Amino acid sequence: MKNLAVLFIAILLFTSCTSHRKPDYKAIVGALGQNKVRFYVVSVRKMKVRRSFTLKGAASFVGSYPEKKEIYVLNPQANELIIQSRGKKDTFLPTGKLPLGLDVSPNGNFLVVANNEDHTVSVFQRQGRDFIETGRVKVGKFPVFVKFVSSSQCLVSNNGDSYLSLVDINRMKEIRQVKCGFSPFEIELDKDRNLIYTACFSENVVSLNSLTDYREIAKINVGEGPYGVAKSQNGELFVTNSNDGSISVVDVAQRKEIQKIAVGGYLAEMELTPDDNCLLILDRTDRKVICFSPQNLNKMWEMQLKGEPCALGITR
Repeated sequence: MKNLAVLFIAILLFTSCTSHRKPDYKAIVGALGQNKVRFYVVSVRKMKVRRSFTLKGAASFVGSYPEKKEIYVLNPQANELIIQSRGKKDTFLPTGKLPLGLDVSPNGNFLVVANNEDHTVSVFQRQGRDFIETGRVKVGKFPVFVKFVSSSQCLVSNNGDSYLSLVDINRMKEIRQVKCGFSPFEIELDKDRNLIYTACFSENVVSLNSLTDYREIAKINVGEGPYGVAKSQNGELFVTNSNDGSISVVDVAQRKEIQKIAVGGYLAEMELTPDDNCLLILDRTDRKVICFSPQNLNKMWEMQLKGEPCALGITR
């Protein structure tokens, strides 16, 4: 009995320790140099570079699919999608002109790339261990970001218009134009509240749309040139305002901006770790990535980059 009691206490202690251990998410940060991009894989919790790699050309986007241990990079100079998979040679796939945004379907079977100058999206389907392009779909003017709403449908923000394109992958066509503010940039989904948030750059608002019928519900005034959006689990929305160098905090329930933090610089891409503990933002003017606490927006750390920051992603 004594041995069993000791074992039971040991199990309790182990469970307690592991349950309080914070996950160590990795930030993938791209810095643009002369004819090359240096990517840093950074421990968010420890602010430590775990590894780095270099790619020729430029980069406009970096993302990942942790289940397959894949990293996706868009090179707008070469008009190509680069797929890095651990233990496998890099794959280079042609896209349309000036690829700027990408998303992977929830099941990992599709990749969709926004081709800004072609006014199209490229659709890639997984076949075995590889992806092949199945076609391109015409959307609005100057598409920039993509966000999957299901395994077969995605939203595309058209920076030259005032609507999002709803694209059906199975039918390979735009099936709806979703009204929002002018010059939509980044899109964020809130499935708990059944909402779509879109940063509308030229209108200085965040547009709220229903995730059920896509109707526009409200527009929330924020700072100048809203670019990136990230939602927390407690109902707060963070917005980078690139033209005035600030971060807006929006209360979704009240549908209004409740706080604005001056940071400075041209603030672009933003990522919130899935545990809501770290808010990462690229400052392109000052060439750094900054980590804030989402709870009080205090700066936790910053990392100076040798080149211009051009891409930001989060992975496990």
